[in-house]
Amino acid sequence: MESYHGLIVTPSDAILLLEAARQSIIPKMNRRLSDYERMILIKPGAVFIWNESESNMKRWTDSRNWGASRVNAAFLIYRELDSSQTTGTSYTYKRNGLVKQSFSVTMKNGGKVHLISYMNSDHEANRYLMRPTQDPRLRYIQIDRSLYPDNLLVDESDKEHEKASLLRRASDTTYDKQKTLVAPAHLPPINNVDMGPTFSSTNIVANVDRTPPSSNDQQKTQSRYTGRLQEDDKMLSVLDRYFK
Repeated sequence: MESYHGLIVTPSDAILLLEAARQSIIPKMNRRLSDYERMILIKPGAVFIWNESESNMKRWTDSRNWGASRVNAAFLIYRELDSSQTTGTSYTYKRNGLVKQSFSVTMKNGGKVHLISYMNSDHEANRYLMRPTQDPRLRYIQIDRSLYPDNLLVDESDKEHEKASLLRRASDTTYDKQKTLVAPAHLPPINNVDMGPTFSSTNIVANVDRTPPSSNDQQKTQSRYTGRLQEDDKMLSVLDRYFK
């Protein structure tokens, strides 16, 4: 079983899932996948989380060939190789192959946790995947800030930025003249735990509270989340360049 199915773009996405796994809201991996599980589970959108001490795993294996890692902010990114075109001196990326992201955190209590996520090398296809920070089933999770490195945390106390970000991304989903992205009509509860309302296929922000903030709240939000907006935009632009 995968821990989550979606798109990891920023460290905030990854930290939210790590905390969800720590709270047992989504499952953690406690062993390596079997050969059969690798065939059916390693696919775009699959996310796997494990704790080193609990699982006795330090490295993730998936039986696929990957190119050299590239550093992308807090992530290591690998592109899948075409085995039939790869020799000792040259290699070719697999057409429509996978991209793997690796994210590791040493907690303040000394534990080490890992997150591996997969996406399609066709970046446009990834737009159908939900980001954890935009998933309504995860909105109630409170991150224990005493456990994670300070440089990976952002202030989540004011959700007005999240609403604005969700509205902005919902309006920027058309990627050609024929196809427009819509969210799935129904998202099943995570790990059989009902985390609240799901998205509508016609309005993915229907369940977001639209109570207008006061002018003071708006000023605080703008100041507090300028860095967060820059983080998201920088990460997305890097991904766009990587997939070209």
